[in-house]
Amino acid sequence: MSGICRAVVVGVLLFVTVAARAEEERCFEAVLQDARAAQPVLRQKIAGAASDSARVRLRTCLGYSFEQLGDVNAAMDEYELAVALGERTGNETDLAGALVLRGELRHYRGEFSAALEDLQKAYAITAKHGKEGEMRYALNAIANLYADRRVGAYDRAIEYYRQVLASHEKLKNTREMATAHFNIAATLDTKGDHAAALAEYRHALELERAVKNDEGIADVQRGLGITLGKLDRNEEALRVLDQALAHYLHTRDEESAAHVRLARGTVLRKLGRNGEALRDLEAARARFESTSSNRFLEKAHDERAMLFATEGDWRRAYEARRAQMAVREKLSERLREEHVSRLRVQFDTEKKEQENRALTRENAAAARIRYLQRVTIVLGALVIGFLVYLVVKHLSTARKMRDLALTDELTKLPNRRHVLTFADEQLKTARAGGKGFSVLALDIDHFKRINDTYGHDAGDVVLKRVADTCRRALRSHDRIGRIGGEEFLVVLPESDAKTAAEVAERLRSAVEQIDCSDVAPNVRITISIGVTEWKSPDDFSSIVKRADDSLYRAKEGGRNRVELAYA
Repeated sequence: MSGICRAVVVGVLLFVTVAARAEEERCFEAVLQDARAAQPVLRQKIAGAASDSARVRLRTCLGYSFEQLGDVNAAMDEYELAVALGERTGNETDLAGALVLRGELRHYRGEFSAALEDLQKAYAITAKHGKEGEMRYALNAIANLYADRRVGAYDRAIEYYRQVLASHEKLKNTREMATAHFNIAATLDTKGDHAAALAEYRHALELERAVKNDEGIADVQRGLGITLGKLDRNEEALRVLDQALAHYLHTRDEESAAHVRLARGTVLRKLGRNGEALRDLEAARARFESTSSNRFLEKAHDERAMLFATEGDWRRAYEARRAQMAVREKLSERLREEHVSRLRVQFDTEKKEQENRALTRENAAAARIRYLQRVTIVLGALVIGFLVYLVVKHLSTARKMRDLALTDELTKLPNRRHVLTFADEQLKTARAGGKGFSVLALDIDHFKRINDTYGHDAGDVVLKRVADTCRRALRSHDRIGRIGGEEFLVVLPESDAKTAAEVAERLRSAVEQIDCSDVAPNVRITISIGVTEWKSPDDFSSIVKRADDSLYRAKEGGRNRVELAYA
């Protein structure tokens, strides 16, 4: 791992399973080995759990599996259930495990206030019960949040990182000491104190070498080289960056290699080695464009513009600067939105304080009372009008909220709750003697590869296009919903297996024709579909299981195909 928010993965296992039974401890290890394969087993264990305490731990583990697969919405749903159950049962140790993972995910989603509340609660619980290892993990997570550029509480972050460091020094835990020094260094560097950051990086490097952690050594060398470059110690920076780059190329870590190439290109430009600098900067630019990493892409364009200007190639310098400005505008829009939100909160707070001070002065002055009496009627009319407006607004908002509660935010399809409610209605109708129905389990092939290769923004585009294509290809009375990640469920009223298979083939063929060349030149989208028909005395879980089983057969049979299962 690299970056400010650096931690050892086994810390999660320590935190959430410290009070769990051996069987539940193994579930986190299984998730780290193969998250998707672990999920069916976890669901079975949750259904058959002997206690609410076990269910809290297993649901936390299931949420972590979704997080490992990149489905943060499904992960958050499971964490919410685990926290709610933990609060209801009163088992604080289990609750702390769910809180810390929910807090870290909220941090990732930019929900800083809610994230801090979760992490502080987890820290307080572990401190109350004297769980020192879990206390360190929670405190480090809080420090990571404060160190985030969007929060910018760097001094508070460094204070907490130093507390974590002191704790690991007492335990002589060399690897975690290295991580703490790295986090302090990265925070100091972001803060602008490069000289102090340099000293911390050197401490971290010495400790990583002591434990022979090659990945950790490369991460520290990368940070050290970037900081040396900021201090214009370019020859020294180049030597360190060369070592980091060799490791990332050997391990095929393309993202980290691109960051090193960006820093290395900057250093080479300063040294006047423009040909080598351009090769590194072009490689970094290509990677950041493919992953939509705009903050680093903007820096790559800036360095290219300066390099071309040094060589007198004004046309290419102009083109690079224009590309930089286009990326900067995208970044500025996001920064403006965040800034406007902060200003709005600040303005509202200051305005309220001013109104309170004014009201106090008015109450103290008899002359002002007469003025208030004259405007009471006008204000009353305005208040009544405003209240009427609020009532109308509330009714409109309530309708929108009901719609949102049943709609997947990204694809605008019915969400899991909505489509399952519709399926339950069809089941009741069928059992009452009405016509039967069929179910399709649908999954986008190789979706994780798309996310990993082209970034989550590209994955979101693919999800929306698949959702829109399927919706248009279905009949008016059919219902499709997104039930998690790249998984969808289709309910076909009054349809037997033969009709359902025809509908499934129509969906498969329509998705295969989707053009995603604007996302990436080589992206080809296909889906696999499992089909089953309701037969008495089926309940809905058995129908979904048959559809899922046939979906897995479609996957195993080569993907981009339809598999039919009969009751």
